[in-house]
Amino acid sequence: MSFAFLGCNPQQVDDTAKQVLGTEALAGDSTYVYIRAKGAVSKGAACIITDEFDADEVTTALADDSYPMCIPQTAIADDKFGWGLIIGKGELEVGNACAANTSLSTTTTAGRLDDADSAGRVSGLMTTVAATSAGELVGCNAYRPRLDILA
Repeated sequence: MSFAFLGCNPQQVDDTAKQVLGTEALAGDSTYVYIRAKGAVSKGAACIITDEFDADEVTTALADDSYPMCIPQTAIADDKFGWGLIIGKGELEVGNACAANTSLSTTTTAGRLDDADSAGRVSGLMTTVAATSAGELVGCNAYRPRLDILA
């Protein structure tokens, strides 16, 4: 990982890498990490970040390991490059109706989180408003979100 005090456009998607993967940059009051999409990634999808800085939409099936996470604020096509939110305010796609300001967990639907407990608890991320339906984009606060394993 490298950190540069440079700005980024969180809506920008690149066909080829324009930054070193793992570079962190600022946009307004938020911090983003430069990633490569491993499979298509939806806007607001919760994604794990591998050691190679590939982003993959999280599911409960991935809850057998701990991963850092990000939330891209724009859709990124498979094997394309872009920015994922790691610190600050953004939008998050939820799996079902869920409460605001509560713990989030993985679901069986890729990229979506919910407030119901599952094997994959996410730390460092919460919705700021309640969601009323599945697939809804709601406000969120992130501080270096991470997928944690529940024993």
